[in-house]
Amino acid sequence: MAAAGRDGFSVLWAGSVSAQCSSGRASGRVRRGGILALSGGGQLRDWVSVDDVVSGLLAVARAELASADSIDIGTGEGIPLREVVQMLFDLSGGEGRPLFGALPYRHGEDMNMVADADRTERLIGWRARTGMEEGLRALVSAAAS
Repeated sequence: MAAAGRDGFSVLWAGSVSAQCSSGRASGRVRRGGILALSGGGQLRDWVSVDDVVSGLLAVARAELASADSIDIGTGEGIPLREVVQMLFDLSGGEGRPLFGALPYRHGEDMNMVADADRTERLIGWRARTGMEEGLRALVSAAAS
């Protein structure tokens, strides 16, 4: 989420970026055949590519917004963590596997974090362009090189 005013950024937060980027931390276990212990994976997240975050933040910087306006930077599509993790394992071609349900959900965890992409498009004329699978393929390719 980003908030901007005519005087520049007052608040900047892009939580979805860390969700996609951090998925590469376990890439060794995915490729080498390890087991990755996870929660049940029911958390809905808006998986947005870093390239889209950059273009979205540039669009926010160029927009004429009231100082109290906040803008969501995301796709507007909630995809369960379980689906994303399984896709990463499948795309990596490794021998590893996720073990869903091995860990509890975090206490107080927000189970649904999805951007309001329609509102963002109305306010600043911007929308994310990279689909989740395309972004994950790029991530796996970069991790492999």
